[in-house]
Amino acid sequence: MEEQIITKNRILVGNLIKQVLLGKIKPSFACGKFPKERDLSIESAFYALVHLEADEDLRKNVNYKNEQDDYLLYIAQILEKGEALPKNIIAQYSKYYEEAPIYPEITKENIIKRLKKFINL
Repeated sequence: MEEQIITKNRILVGNLIKQVLLGKIKPSFACGKFPKERDLSIESAFYALVHLEADEDLRKNVNYKNEQDDYLLYIAQILEKGEALPKNIIAQYSKYYEEAPIYPEITKENIIKRLKKFINL
């Protein structure tokens, strides 16, 4: 994929994550706006955002919420520079890549349904 497109897509995703953290948009809406081109950094960010949505009950714990928000902000800041995420973050989500549900008709229900295949909810 062309380097300019990769950079542009990463910047877009970084901005989407920040809008979620600011409460301007819902995670499911942001996920539906993710670029469709394959990029493991974007796919990792997608799953980090999906976990935010799926962890709704866990986020009632202020420490958990703050930790997760800081992690997402870190991811957003890297992507906003157009850079790739560190290999350890990409590796953390590698088990999900085979069935990356990045597509326009993403809904909260679809995200949770696909996540249930991989995590205990």
